[in-house]
Amino acid sequence: MIAPATQRLGILARWYAEPLSRDEAESLLALSQRREQERLKRHGKAYLSPLLKLIALHWLGEATDGHYHYLRSQQANARHLQILTPLLYGQLLMSKRISGATDYLDEAFHQARLLLRPEDYFMLMKRHQILKRIPLSDRATPGETLELLLTTGKVIARMEEGRGERPGFWHDPNDTYG
Repeated sequence: MIAPATQRLGILARWYAEPLSRDEAESLLALSQRREQERLKRHGKAYLSPLLKLIALHWLGEATDGHYHYLRSQQANARHLQILTPLLYGQLLMSKRISGATDYLDEAFHQARLLLRPEDYFMLMKRHQILKRIPLSDRATPGETLELLLTTGKVIARMEEGRGERPGFWHDPNDTYG
């Protein structure tokens, strides 16, 4: 669920949208429901369980828009949770290259910027710059890992730099050796 390369980072800088198989998503959904029930039995508010449910529903192919808006409507006192909700949703949309993903990522980054450690801040800023190069659409693609998304974004950036050509390359047609 969490991208291996981001596990050492702070909670607001991690990538939570690694693709899950159907079995993994169903297990995560069951876990989120168990945790929510346990919290309710103790008269507590379940904060992370609804986020786990959002992840599970996304990878099960269910509509997550309604659940996301429900989470946003809840007045959570936890500042990190207010940031994690759009961050997680943006990551899930980005993993399937769905339009609007960068808006959610930008919103979360703007809210998180003062809470991030310096190394997390710069890493997250760079990640978002790379991801913004990826074309998004209304049609979902199969889920992609963070590593694959970043590779795609970097390739697009390189192609944009040279417009698909090798910079400074000139071939002399009379040069048959070179």
